[in-house]
Amino acid sequence: MNNITPSTQAVLLLTSSFSKHARNEEKPLSVSEWGLFAAWLHVHKMKPEDLLEKDFEENLKDWSDETISLSRLKKLLNRGAALALAIEKWQRIGLWVITRSDKEYPQNIKRKLKHLSPPILYGIGNKDLLNVPTIAVTGSRNADKTNLNYAYEIGGKIAKDGLALVSGGAKGVDEYAMQGTLDHGGNGIVILAEDLLKYSLSSKYRNALLQNNLVLISPYYPESSFSVANAMARNKYIYTLSIASVIVCSNSSGGTWTGANEVLKKQWTPLWVKESSDSKSPNQILINAGANVLTQGVLKNHIQDLQFNTIVNKAPTLFDIDEDDTVEELVKPLIEEMVAIEFNSELSLYDFFIYKLEHTFKHDDIFKPKEVEELFELKTAQINEWLIKSEIDNIVVKLDGRARRYKLKDPL
Repeated sequence: MNNITPSTQAVLLLTSSFSKHARNEEKPLSVSEWGLFAAWLHVHKMKPEDLLEKDFEENLKDWSDETISLSRLKKLLNRGAALALAIEKWQRIGLWVITRSDKEYPQNIKRKLKHLSPPILYGIGNKDLLNVPTIAVTGSRNADKTNLNYAYEIGGKIAKDGLALVSGGAKGVDEYAMQGTLDHGGNGIVILAEDLLKYSLSSKYRNALLQNNLVLISPYYPESSFSVANAMARNKYIYTLSIASVIVCSNSSGGTWTGANEVLKKQWTPLWVKESSDSKSPNQILINAGANVLTQGVLKNHIQDLQFNTIVNKAPTLFDIDEDDTVEELVKPLIEEMVAIEFNSELSLYDFFIYKLEHTFKHDDIFKPKEVEELFELKTAQINEWLIKSEIDNIVVKLDGRARRYKLKDPL
């Protein structure tokens, strides 16, 4: 397994598929499952490569989780032959793999998403581009000619000002913006939700890949088919990688609309939306909801200025507090417990809250905020904020009914 470290081998075995039609194989760990398991390994002073030892079951004797069972872990780790064949195939065509522990991994994604950042990224092209300042440009697949030309203009502006462009590689706005950047000698990053291998062979990307002006990456199996869920999940990686994001045009539903609203809620990056003369257009609705207005005047400035909001953001919510902030009484018990068990210091209080939640309740348990408040010894306001955030993050599900009741989201 040339150039693949034991740590990367272990992460691949636990989190990746090695065949497009591997329906009978054990399901690899999801991003959130890996985040949970990786945090446990860290607390117990273990590294992923330790799981490749013959006595790995002895190392995991204290691990207990119904969903991520020891049996499931063992089956995943026993796929060495399939991994070797997959790596040989990938390396023949120039595909590389990086994990969250590799220096080339996009630090913006890791910093913003923490344990929910993808454990593995597959890629083709210049991986050095993954940590340069980037502007995200997205928009509708069926944009009109005016908006497509606008996207191309922004792509060229990004290149001229010395930044890289990141997009999802979709037809329409994404494609035109990337072409504008590459035509002006700029650098691009395309984050794909499907079939990385197919896209790497596309004539529209060939020259840029050969000239080291482009990198294609994906958190999904390199030959995966299109999935709406993957496409929606991929949006967060586009936005968290960037120092600022631009929406040229949006419909009132679909990936661009959903991604824009998620950015407005989570404030991953300043969101700029092209100005619209139609007060009822989706673009104007996003502006009314808190997005910055992208005017022609703004584009005359250095594009890097987009990293500064013109909108005064709402005050930080309680789940924005991290370990470096003043210790508030409402989070003090959680901090004390984190320190006591030596929980991964790179993760936030919210991460630890999720860790506790998933180890306190089973997937069929139904719980109320008051129960969580009493068990975790936290204040009502803090519990409410974190439960809302965990619902947005698809970790818990709010049940129907007047009373606020939750359960952990069932594993896929």
